[in-house]
Amino acid sequence: MGAATGTDGPGPDRPGQRGGSERRGEVHGDAAKHLLTSGTVGSDTTPFSVWSGECDGPFAITFKQKNNMVDLSGLGKIRWIVKTSGFHAVRPVVKLADGTMLVGDHTDEAVPMLMTKEFALSDVRWIKLDPMRVVTVNAGRGGGSREPEQRDLGHQSRSHQGR
Repeated sequence: MGAATGTDGPGPDRPGQRGGSERRGEVHGDAAKHLLTSGTVGSDTTPFSVWSGECDGPFAITFKQKNNMVDLSGLGKIRWIVKTSGFHAVRPVVKLADGTMLVGDHTDEAVPMLMTKEFALSDVRWIKLDPMRVVTVNAGRGGGSREPEQRDLGHQSRSHQGR
């Protein structure tokens, strides 16, 4: 799976923050220690990408600009480049200004080649995500919310194995 923003340089990505002075990537979950990254942040010819083939559990990656939050309320949308295999799925993850992480119900799965995908945030329902275990936390009756306002962007990957 790949994305056009995130950390810079090839090599393994370790839990914590990485990246250039303007953009940062943060990984979540024990399985994230197996992520491999390549490419360069902001490059059109060698965009940043993540390979998760050795990950043995759920993980999440969030991206942010150093001094800015992203406002994707209203007509906001996410565009990413993804490729998946097996029963893996990619979901959007947001980190709110107060540190709360949410995962969306939009999934991209069974994408055999790199594809640009785009979706409106107004169509996504969100539920709280535990950033250490990268699992959802019970939101009570009524499920997830529709529209967080200010957030960092990210994505989560989880295998359907064992479900």
